[in-house]
Amino acid sequence: MPNIDHVGLTPGQVQSFIDDGFVRIENAFSADLARQCRDALWAEIGLSPDKPEQWARPVVRVGFKSSPPFVAAANTPQLRIPPVTAALRSEGERRKS
Repeated sequence: MPNIDHVGLTPGQVQSFIDDGFVRIENAFSADLARQCRDALWAEIGLSPDKPEQWARPVVRVGFKSSPPFVAAANTPQLRIPPVTAALRSEGERRKS
């Protein structure tokens, strides 16, 4: 698990979300957990990241993931919704006044 110094969004991240519609959250989960998710996705679609010559389609869709690495990645403290919601609500209230 990454070291957590601050949970939630900074004022700059909130503004980025308001301006751009998305926000990048650094170290949202560990590199090992990301690898586990990537490996599971490659296995599901039956392709290899090392053999791009076999990639015949521009997009491969996969369904909802509920296996342990995906659940763990979606539920790290950095990605919990309450701090994000509170930050956005506070920013919205400040902008209205």
